[in-house]
Parts: sequence; structure tokens; C-alpha cells
Amino acid sequence: MGKNSLIRMTLTEGRKREVKQLCKLVGFPVRELKRVEFAGLNLKGLQPGNWRHLSNQEWKRLNLLVGL
Repeated sequence: MGKNSLIRMTLTEGRKREVKQLCKLVGFPVRELKRVEFAGLNLKGLQPGNWRHLSNQEWKRLNLLVGL
């Protein structure tokens, strides 16, 4: 049996290294971590290492989130 597990965790507010610390507390040290969404932005359609420009709507939403 393998020694790896895959878990999905959803946080509405995160602190520095919080996921790694939470997993370690329950006996699951993190070997790899992939953030798939941040502030409503996700990786859908992007290949590893690629990037894209934000749409006008995404830019406006981010400005609203930070109070600009």
C-alpha cells in the first residue's frame, strides 16, 4: 500500500503555512502543496508554468476586494 494520500482542503482565510501545520498536527506531513484558487482566480485552463493576463472583470473584482 502506498504511503501518499491526496486531500482537498478549503480555507476561507489562511495564515502562513497553516495547511502544512494543520496536516502535520494530525500526522500527515505535506510533501507537495498546490494552491488551485485564490481570491476567485483559479488555474483552470493553464498548464504548469504558464500564465495569463487578468480579465477586466477579474481586475475590478480584486480592486474591490482590497478596497481600491
